[in-house]
Amino acid sequence: MKVALTGATGFRGIAHASTGPSVVEAAHRTSPTRRGRHARSRDRLERRLRGRGGDIPGLLLASPRDPAGNLIMIGSRRQHWPSVHVEDLADSFRRVLEDDSARGYYVIGNGVYSAVAELTEAAAASVGAPGAVPGSDTEARGRLGDDFAEVLLLDQGTTAAKARSDLGWTPSRPTLVDEFLQGSYRR
Repeated sequence: MKVALTGATGFRGIAHASTGPSVVEAAHRTSPTRRGRHARSRDRLERRLRGRGGDIPGLLLASPRDPAGNLIMIGSRRQHWPSVHVEDLADSFRRVLEDDSARGYYVIGNGVYSAVAELTEAAAASVGAPGAVPGSDTEARGRLGDDFAEVLLLDQGTTAAKARSDLGWTPSRPTLVDEFLQGSYRR
């Protein structure tokens, strides 16, 4: 049996299980005693990253506002974040589970690295705010806590090259910016 393990950036690996109750993961994992603060932070982060209005989109939509009603961005606006539509993610899960040759880690993203400024401005349009203004690293840490802010203040991106080549996976759904402006988040 295969089990797809999800993480903040997509699949963490493929686990193989016998008919018994134990699951042994084929991908490398750090032992619980060595995981430390970063692993606990990662676990909390993974619980916050969801789709369908879950935490990252919801976090942007519910951003605090300045006195003029503008949404306050997470950080200085320069960082970029990868994303993937929840239905594209589900398609990648299906492909891994159906492909007997699928092995290892699959990092899933649509290949679009939206700037936090663009995401927050689109979220502002979605909720009827006049616009978005840069925040600061200090404000983000105060709002989100040090560990979660640390992740969101990074400039990030992924091509999902392994999923594309091994699984023939190609994202086809709208980007998060498009969803904010014209899709399911539009109010």
